[in-house]
Amino acid sequence: MDAEVRQQELIEAHELRQAEEQSIAMATRLQASEKIQIRLSGGAEYFDMSVSEVASTWLVGQTARGKSLLPLEKIEAVRGLSVRSQPLRTSISSSLSFRSRLRGMGTEFQQISVETDAATYRGRFVAVGADWVDIETRGERVSIMLHHVRRVDVAR
Repeated sequence: MDAEVRQQELIEAHELRQAEEQSIAMATRLQASEKIQIRLSGGAEYFDMSVSEVASTWLVGQTARGKSLLPLEKIEAVRGLSVRSQPLRTSISSSLSFRSRLRGMGTEFQQISVETDAATYRGRFVAVGADWVDIETRGERVSIMLHHVRRVDVAR
């Protein structure tokens, strides 16, 4: 009888753990992580990142390219991700949209690199709109649709 009770307790504990894991968002696991490796959708290689800021829709960290802003929806896989989670820090920057965080980085650094599946655009930050970012590259203004942006880098 004790064995049956113990078996039932183990089953219930397993089901509870599974239910808890199903409610954990990627952002909260990223928040609990420090050094990770990321592969973006359409990307062939993983790259190293030291996590510095996380919001529900974006991630900022230090990479070999400098400071990088990534939309979470473009992350395909993560290595070294914490198995635990942390509630997202409530700060002014963590409540910003991807578009607002991009505007802040562009204003601060001016020279940015915007990577999409098709190309990488490097130039001077001009503006961010509802669904686009404009940069000036080689004297020409280029408008890039935000839903195609995989990452934004600013040099150190």
